Amino acid sequence: MLSLLLAQGGLGVPPCCVGDFMANPLYVVVGGSSSLGVIVSSGLYDCDRRVLCSYNHNPVEFPPGVKSLRCDVENYDDCLQLAALCSSLSKELYVVYLPGISKSSMTHKTTPSDWEKVIKTNLTGAFHITRAFLPAMRESGYGRFVYAGSVTGRLGSIGTVAYSASKEGLKGLMRVVASENAAKGITANLLEIGYMSTGLTDSIPNQVMERILTGIPEGKLGDPQELASILIMLEATSYVTGSVIAVSGGL
Repeated sequence: MLSLLLAQGGLGVPPCCVGDFMANPLYVVVGGSSSLGVIVSSGLYDCDRRVLCSYNHNPVEFPPGVKSLRCDVENYDDCLQLAALCSSLSKELYVVYLPGISKSSMTHKTTPSDWEKVIKTNLTGAFHITRAFLPAMRESGYGRFVYAGSVTGRLGSIGTVAYSASKEGLKGLMRVVASENAAKGITANLLEIGYMSTGLTDSIPNQVMERILTGIPEGKLGDPQELASILIMLEATSYVTGSVIAVSGGL
C-alpha cells in the first residue's frame, strides 16, 4: 500500500520520477516536524540530499523537495511500514532519530506516567525505528543510524530525570547497534547536542540565558544548521561508529 502511495504520487513524487527517487540514497529524518527537524531536513535538502521526514501529530511545511508522512514511533507497526516504504525507495538509507519530549520536574515530583511517556517516545521509539530498519540494511550491506542525544544526562541537569535517562539510554542502544552491525556495513553514532538556537530558546528569561552562555566555553548558542554538515560527514565514513560526538560548544 505504501509503495502504491509513492507510485501514485501520494508523497508528492510524480509517477514519471519514481525511478529516479528510488535510485538515490535517502535520508529518513524521524521527528522531522520539530523545530530542529525542520532545520536539519532543510539543511540536508539544501546540500542536494534526498530527504523523507516523518512526523506524528503536527505536519509542517517543508521545502518542495522534502517528502513527509506520518509515523508514530510508539507504534511498532507504524515503524515497520515506514521502514518498508523507505527500503523500497533506496538501498542506501540514512536514518536520523530526532524525537525528544521532556516533562520537566524534580525526581521526587516526577510521576510514573510522565516518566513512561518520555521513555516511550525518546528511547523505546528509537528501538522501534532501529529494529524496523535493520533487516533491510543488513540485507543490503549498508546503513547509517544517527541518534540525537543531549548534554543534559552527562551534566546531570536539574529537573530532567526522565529526559536525561532516555538520552543516556540512547548511548547504550547506539553502541550495541554499532557493535552488532559493523561487519554488515552499518554504522551507528550519537550527536550529544548542547544548547541550540532553534527558536525554543527565545522563551528563556534573559538572566537564565546569561547563566547558560557563561557555562558554555564558546559563549554562544549552537547553530543547528551545522548538524546537517555533521550528518553528511558521517555519511562519507565507514570507520566512525559507536561514537558519541559532542556538539555543545565545549560543554
